[in-house]
Amino acid sequence: QSFYGRGVPASAAKDAEEVAAQLRAVIDTAAATIARATEELRVLEGRGTRDLRQEAAAERK
Repeated sequence: QSFYGRGVPASAAKDAEEVAAQLRAVIDTAAATIARATEELRVLEGRGTRDLRQEAAAERK
């Protein structure tokens, strides 16, 4: 039994589909991790900016 008549065994095509699904899951996980890290970086940058503003204000006093 071949896949789309290309001489590729159906079992190989099924394996390829499973690997593709696993890769999509890995990519989704990586994307979620990047999104979380990006948000954490934004928060830290915001804190850093606020701290620098407070230090500058304190120096002006």
